[in-house]
Amino acid sequence: DVKTVLSDAEELLKQAASTTGEKAAELRERGMGLLKQAKEKAQDLQDAVVTKSKAAA
Repeated sequence: DVKTVLSDAEELLKQAASTTGEKAAELRERGMGLLKQAKEKAQDLQDAVVTKSKAAA
């Protein structure tokens, strides 16, 4: 679910903000990966809505 992915990413980025060094870089990288997943899921949902709207028209 997109909300869960975004929430997880937000938490990781908050942790990364208060962490330094290699661990911070790892947390930021994981957070960015989660944001990418959320963006892809949102795009998939948008595509599905457009397709269904066209089919209904």
